[in-house]
Amino acid sequence: MREWLRTLAIIAIAICVVLILLDGISFDEAGTYNDNAVVEIEYSAAEVTLNQEVTRQFDLTIIETTGKKVQINEIKWSLYDADGESLLTESAHFLPPRSVKGEENIPIDIKYDGDYTGDATLMLFAVGIDTTRGEEINSIPTYIDLRVT
Repeated sequence: MREWLRTLAIIAIAICVVLILLDGISFDEAGTYNDNAVVEIEYSAAEVTLNQEVTRQFDLTIIETTGKKVQINEIKWSLYDADGESLLTESAHFLPPRSVKGEENIPIDIKYDGDYTGDATLMLFAVGIDTTRGEEINSIPTYIDLRVT
């Protein structure tokens, strides 16, 4: 009888250990994540000046970082003064959209007609579609320090 109780106790302990181990394992999906395309905008210039009432062309490099094909519909930008106050919000629309796979150079023209002069920051980001999934892209904004004269 003792042997039987001992065997039963060992089996009960083994079942408890197995249940404890299985409790930590998830058999469902761990979760979902956003797999959309990610676009960065690069602009390289040592010093940038934006003259009032003069259109300046910015040669931007659009980089799709996840290897997907995207279409850029619009590039939006905002100009901020040294205190972070918005001076200008504009955009450039592309019809038909610009296709990007890897890198693409896109020039945009920016003109500021305001009264502010001094240090400023230009923020740019892209709006478009991930053509693989048909969903909006994720865009990493770019900030350019410049001088408004």
